[in-house]
Amino acid sequence: MTQEPRNMIFMTILSRLALWTGLILSQGQTLAAQPATETTQGASKPKKEKPIRWQPPADVGSSGRRTGNPPPTVQGGSRNGCVYEGDLPLTALIPSSYEGRVGVEAPVLQVYFPYSGEQQVRLTVQTYTGTELLEVYQGQFLLKDAMGFVGLPLPSQLALEKDLVYRWRFSVLCEGKIGDYVEGNFSLEPRELEPELVAELAEASALEKAEIYLEQGWWYDAITVLSGLRTDSQGTQLWAELLTVEGLMGFVLVQE
Repeated sequence: MTQEPRNMIFMTILSRLALWTGLILSQGQTLAAQPATETTQGASKPKKEKPIRWQPPADVGSSGRRTGNPPPTVQGGSRNGCVYEGDLPLTALIPSSYEGRVGVEAPVLQVYFPYSGEQQVRLTVQTYTGTELLEVYQGQFLLKDAMGFVGLPLPSQLALEKDLVYRWRFSVLCEGKIGDYVEGNFSLEPRELEPELVAELAEASALEKAEIYLEQGWWYDAITVLSGLRTDSQGTQLWAELLTVEGLMGFVLVQE
């Protein structure tokens, strides 16, 4: 074989090797680049996973009388002339040992009401002034077939002030007299809210607001929003967690 054909064969082999090497390197670079792309995309949308936990405030006073009279021994019996149903007592949905904090929502007092039929009730709000209690509101109204959870919004004209502690009492009137009652304390959030928190609340859904309220320690805000989310699976879970951690687990499964 002459020198020229040998050179041609050698050049052909080299060119094919170069082509194969280029293809292999190109594929390797493509495969190496794919995970980097996925990582970048994943980093742009991080999955938000944080446990939502009730964070009660540390700088508040005592709770109140959150449980009323024990149920009568006879189902559907009466107590002091009021017809009592079920085996759960009149109960204020308030923390077990400290006053509730109000953040940004208009206060709504939540109670479990075990009485059937028509019942006269009274709501009283007082505030502490030194060593005395000053009454700032009293209203009397009729509840009809209201057994279950009842929300009691405070009147809009009631001007609440920071740095004051308020005591509310919900009384059931039986034959014109107080037959049962519960009471609790609350105060307003004393701090000025950060602009970032205000902006976050403005864009938040009801469930997201409930999560923020739990983290901020705003009991009345959280319990009010969650009471309206008990048909939502996540809302139901947060509702159950909040009641359970404060010793109100007996009301978790109540549907009314």
